[in-house]
Amino acid sequence: LADKYYDMIEDRVSDVGVSVRKKVVTVLHECLRNANFAHARQTIKLLAFRILDEDEGIRSHIVRIFRELWFSPLARGGGRRRRRLDGDDDNHAAADNGHDDNDDDD
Repeated sequence: LADKYYDMIEDRVSDVGVSVRKKVVTVLHECLRNANFAHARQTIKLLAFRILDEDEGIRSHIVRIFRELWFSPLARGGGRRRRRLDGDDDNHAAADNGHDDNDDDD
């Protein structure tokens, strides 16, 4: 559902109303928790720019979102496959680093 309305949600992140911006940040946070969210990379960029918001509550909320994304057990690979910010999963990340998780050459 968020994919269908993403453009409208994205437009509201710059709304003049603080309560509207707070709600949009909360909605985008929930969307980022979904590993299949198609606009994850774009959303992260959008939130990164909103870290300069005039409202302290919004800035704090965005900092909490990034802490969760970067430092939570799920973000560190805590037992489940995670989505990288560029949309690739962990297996692609291992291949990009020249590592193969199935390499038995030890």
